[in-house]
Amino acid sequence: MRNSTQLTIAPFLTLTAGLSVPFWILHQLRPIALLPGLPLSALAALAPSVSAVYLQYTRNGKDAAILLLNRSSDLRRLHHPMWLLAHIGLNPLVTLAAYKTMQLRGTLLPPFSPVNAKTAALLVVFFVFALGEEIGWSGYAVEPCVSALGTFAGGALLGAITSAWHVVPLLQAGRSPSWIAWWTLRSTMSRVVATWLYVRAGPSVVAAALDHAMSNLCWQMFPIHGSLWDPKDIAQVSLVAVALVGILDRLL
Repeated sequence: MRNSTQLTIAPFLTLTAGLSVPFWILHQLRPIALLPGLPLSALAALAPSVSAVYLQYTRNGKDAAILLLNRSSDLRRLHHPMWLLAHIGLNPLVTLAAYKTMQLRGTLLPPFSPVNAKTAALLVVFFVFALGEEIGWSGYAVEPCVSALGTFAGGALLGAITSAWHVVPLLQAGRSPSWIAWWTLRSTMSRVVATWLYVRAGPSVVAAALDHAMSNLCWQMFPIHGSLWDPKDIAQVSLVAVALVGILDRLL
């Protein structure tokens, strides 16, 4: 852990941003949506893993790079299989709580999109691209952040970084500044909880990617292909989730 702390993540962040730029430009040239609300520039999701593997290779050699890539099948790192349920179930619970909150406030909402074969296909796609992110964010960057600042502050820092990385694609998707601000709060709080799970449940990149994929799936399953998904409500519920995790952390 100490060695990880000494290796600054600045080169990783710089390389990740640099690899993302061509995808941002590509969307400007061909402004199409992969899914409703998901711009072409979202394909930059592979940049964090490519950056992390490259840096491991140049700094520590081929074996270190292969070891990092092998984190894409590391569920055995979980301390207990039950922790996998927490990774998979957290975002559906947060999303359902936000949905009910919106209804209690008087918002008329249609039901969630039905679960079918398309849902399973979406989950597979989201998982593949989530791995592309989490091999970098969880497999490479989280340990230096946690070593330096602790689980909660380190998770918040990493959440702020990953949120900033998403700003350009969010703007390209037509999101307003206020929408992005609430999304950033929600994303940061979600990363805090994900970091806590990574530390407490066992450092599994696969589990983190499942958590990430479920977050994206819940967004797309929200009524009318996620168009009624309100980051303000999700952010508020996520704040409650962080508070509950903080209490749980003291009890464990």
